[in-house]
Amino acid sequence: MNKKSCISVGIIVLALTSSIFAQSKKTAAVITSTQEETKRTISEKVKIADWYEFRKAAYSLSFDDGLISQYKYVAPILDKLGLKATFYIVTETLESDPDRPASWRYGYWWQFIEMCKKGHELGSHSATHPKLTTFHDGGVSKPGTLQYELNAPIQTLQEKMPDYKFITFAYPFVDYNKHVMEETAKLYVSSRGLGNGFNSKTPDEWMNIQGHGLDYGPGRTIESDNSKMTALENWITNNTIAKEGWTVYLAHDVLPFSEASTATDSWQPVSSESFEGFAQWLKSKHDSKELWIETVGNVTRYIKERDVVSINQLEATDTKLTFSITDNLPDNQFNYPITLEILIPTGWDKVIVKQKKTKKLLSVSEEKIIVNAIPDQGNIEISKVE
Repeated sequence: MNKKSCISVGIIVLALTSSIFAQSKKTAAVITSTQEETKRTISEKVKIADWYEFRKAAYSLSFDDGLISQYKYVAPILDKLGLKATFYIVTETLESDPDRPASWRYGYWWQFIEMCKKGHELGSHSATHPKLTTFHDGGVSKPGTLQYELNAPIQTLQEKMPDYKFITFAYPFVDYNKHVMEETAKLYVSSRGLGNGFNSKTPDEWMNIQGHGLDYGPGRTIESDNSKMTALENWITNNTIAKEGWTVYLAHDVLPFSEASTATDSWQPVSSESFEGFAQWLKSKHDSKELWIETVGNVTRYIKERDVVSINQLEATDTKLTFSITDNLPDNQFNYPITLEILIPTGWDKVIVKQKKTKKLLSVSEEKIIVNAIPDQGNIEISKVE
């Protein structure tokens, strides 16, 4: 299907005669459209946003390894700005006992659970952080095998957070091949690799989501760190936003500049000062609707729901419109709201929109409203306010 800025829903729709929207007359008969009629009718009545709330592009922040600096420096910056990120944890390196010292630069389970409860995503970065292409196949309970490294994090997380599930993965050392990708796909919905950083509106390969990061050489200064972030911002503007795609940022440690510039046991540490400036820039782009800043998991959910969603018009009267919204995906994993633009009959100035327990009063602008609705969570009911 050809996806433009607003994707026409390519499904069989129960369409009513055109007089419904022109005159708001109650109609008893429902006409099933042909495929070509469906494309035309749906483009007039319902549009699905490529990205949430019709933002131009998507951007995800991701941080690898489950490092204590991510809790100390990254989370406070993001929480202050209301932004969410994905943290790819190595499950057997996080310390469970809060009274014991953590190993190396890793953090504690309680820290990342706390971050998760605030809306950040936990993703899997394997059990022990090996090069997966060097491991042979074996039992899911046998350490030292590819299947163990992929399965064990899921089991560990189930013990720590029974109601939470990994859906995204990141390859340790960005080391993967076709077989590793195939095995990963059996357990995870998407996986981040490394490349030019740009992904189209529907990624070409879900097990190789393109990520990108920054390299830091010797002789760093605060000014040079800030310049790197400015260059990254320009790249995002000229690529992610201009091409209306999705980019995933990859980082590890984020430390105060005095530590980041002298650390010898950390891979490409980012200075917290430059990261905060970058986060503020992302926030401004989010607020201006140029970027949708969301976790890797939620962007994955949105795209997959968007690409298969089915919307049927069930009812149209002088005072009420009803639509069903469904997809063919597991509801326990795919439950992110999809943004719709719905055409409203002439003369309706305000409406009440309901879906299950949610209820919202909206003003009609140019005979349209914007609605966020979750597939398989009940019909969308739109009632005219007299």
